[in-house]
Amino acid sequence: MKKEKVEEFYDRIAEEYDQLYETPYWKLYHEITWQNIKKFLPRKNALILDAGGGTGYWAIKLAKLGYRITLTDISEKMLKVAEKKIKKQKLEKRIEIRRVDIRDMSCFPSNYFDMALAEGDPVSYCLKPEKAIRELARTVKPNSYVIVSVDSKYPFISRLIAEESLDKIPKFIKTGILEREHKFQAFSPEELKDLFESNGLKVIRIIGKPILIQMVPREKREEIIKKHFRKILNLELKYCDNPSLIGFGGHLEVVGIKRAKK
Repeated sequence: MKKEKVEEFYDRIAEEYDQLYETPYWKLYHEITWQNIKKFLPRKNALILDAGGGTGYWAIKLAKLGYRITLTDISEKMLKVAEKKIKKQKLEKRIEIRRVDIRDMSCFPSNYFDMALAEGDPVSYCLKPEKAIRELARTVKPNSYVIVSVDSKYPFISRLIAEESLDKIPKFIKTGILEREHKFQAFSPEELKDLFESNGLKVIRIIGKPILIQMVPREKREEIIKKHFRKILNLELKYCDNPSLIGFGGHLEVVGIKRAKK
């Protein structure tokens, strides 16, 4: 089977991937993400799926807290980087690595995991979000949480305006699909909620990450975040789930719980 562009892209940047996310902006993004994830963690030693987990950022963080993790990704080279990091941290007994496509996780039984994460936007990149969410919902136990991060639609509309690519906007609004390094699909909060609800997941929370700093010009963001990190983080955490502001977030994160069958 021919490699997909997204797989080729991540194979190509795997060795440099972690360094790309060491900026103040991404440090802020990760902290907002972590504060959200922490609210929904299961009991210690529970089994968590980190789907599309790449080089293992979240898998390692969770394993250190005593969770058992199954880390999956479509990119073999991203997983090789993860494997090196996991061995360095001596977490091999806590983290299992599997090369798996988020759209088809038939290698895992139903009602198997105590929680599932899909951070780093694999649901946006797979271009089959219905299949991905259906699989995430299938593989977790009833009353377990599924947390997914995706690209946010409205900021990309602003970028298309700034690029004077106004002719692309109507189709993008309809499909959510754009192509940069590879194709991806962005969502509005309403579309994301519908995606979860239609696949058996009751939405508990949706946040934008980040929201307020996202409105600051890009050339100023890094310096401002670095200088005022804690104050900006506190503001972001205060307003990240405000319904009037969520859609302005650079990314959206949704938390759903698997409905138990009656």
